[in-house]
Amino acid sequence: PFETETQLLRRSFHLFVDLLLPYFVISRYLRDRASVNDALGALFVCGLIVAPIAIFERFKGWLLYESVYLRWQEVDFAIFLMRDTALRAMAGSGHALVLGHFLVVCFGLLGIYRMELKGLRLVTVWALLTLALYATVSRGPWVAAAIVVLTMGLFTGKVLKFYGLA
Repeated sequence: PFETETQLLRRSFHLFVDLLLPYFVISRYLRDRASVNDALGALFVCGLIVAPIAIFERFKGWLLYESVYLRWQEVDFAIFLMRDTALRAMAGSGHALVLGHFLVVCFGLLGIYRMELKGLRLVTVWALLTLALYATVSRGPWVAAAIVVLTMGLFTGKVLKFYGLA
């Protein structure tokens, strides 16, 4: 009742782009196992690209994409991105919780792609994702990551052995 027609059209366009368009693209593209593996691999690589940005934001103390976000949203959400004196990393995701849950998905994908990564590479990726998850300073994703890691280890035996760290 308090929105103009322009705001209603804008919100409808955003819902279309955010929900319906990805659904149609995914439902038409992912036809066989190889295309699903390609899509999950691309998602995992995106997590590895975002992780150093999150670590930088947390330990440097400023948000890398804040000026872009402020220009688009016209609202300063920096107050909500502080936990005590710690800045919660966003890495361009819009919020620390979104980034945290995306990194939880990457932890699950690390369990899938662990065979391609061996030795020092596996430990480096594990440490990178762990530090990035810590950089979000979000307890919900921490708990979700612990559940993902323990569940993946539970189905295969020992957790550290499953992830190649033991």
